[in-house]
Amino acid sequence: MNGIREFIVKLLLEKGAIPVGVAVDDYRYLDNGHIDSIGFIKFIFRVEEQFRVQFSEADIGGTEIRSVGGLVRLVAAKQAA
Repeated sequence: MNGIREFIVKLLLEKGAIPVGVAVDDYRYLDNGHIDSIGFIKFIFRVEEQFRVQFSEADIGGTEIRSVGGLVRLVAAKQAA
């Protein structure tokens, strides 16, 4: 899962720094405005492409996908399925 986390963090860093003092896994990049709605679509597409997974509408609308740790777990679960 470290490779998944590293890739996600790399994508986030392309948009700007992650706030100091925030646990990376707990960072809620959407809620904090790190990525806007259009950026989110591109972000998710790149994650899907990199890890050869596909997120459902329920995944996209869920809360798990909104944090780094949640997204890492979601990708890992889809890869294991």
